[in-house]
Amino acid sequence: MYFIMKISKELQKHYQLLLDVNSPWQIYDVNVDVEKKQIEIFINWTQGEKVLCPESNKECTIKDHREERTWRHLDTMQFSTYIKCRVPQSNCDEHGPKTIDVPWSDPERRFTLLFEKFAIDVLLACTSIKAAKNLLGKCISDFLIDGISDKYLSLRISSRNAFILRDSRV
Repeated sequence: MYFIMKISKELQKHYQLLLDVNSPWQIYDVNVDVEKKQIEIFINWTQGEKVLCPESNKECTIKDHREERTWRHLDTMQFSTYIKCRVPQSNCDEHGPKTIDVPWSDPERRFTLLFEKFAIDVLLACTSIKAAKNLLGKCISDFLIDGISDKYLSLRISSRNAFILRDSRV
C-alpha cells in the first residue's frame, strides 16, 4: 500500500528537527510506501533565498537546480529512509555555476553523514565486512562500504597526524 502524507507544519518541524534541516532548507513532502517499508523525505531550498558559492563563499543568486539526487539515511522505525533533493547551483560571477553543499552529506556522496557514521560504527563492531554488510542491508554494496571505510581511515590518519604534530611540539 503506497500513500503520500500531506505534511502538516508540526510534522514538518518534527522531520526538520530529526534531520537538523534549517532554513533556508525546508522539508516539503514525505512519501511512505508501506509495502516496500520505505520513506522518502523531499527537501528543497526556499525560493528567492540566495546561496553561497562553495568555492568563494560569496552570496549569489541561484542559476539552476541539479537533477534530483537521493541519499540513504538512517532507518525510521524499520523503514528504509531516503532524502531527495534538487540541489541549487550558485550563479557566481567568479566561478560560474557550482552545486552548493548540503548540510546532511559530503559533496558527491550518496549517504547522509549520520548513515555513514552508523555504517562506520557497524564496521568497527563486526568481525568481518560480510557481517557488517548483512547488518547494513541490501542498500550498501562492497564499493560503497569501501568508500565509507576509506573515508573513515583518512579521517583517522589525518587526526592521528595532527595529534603527532601537536605532541612533537611539546
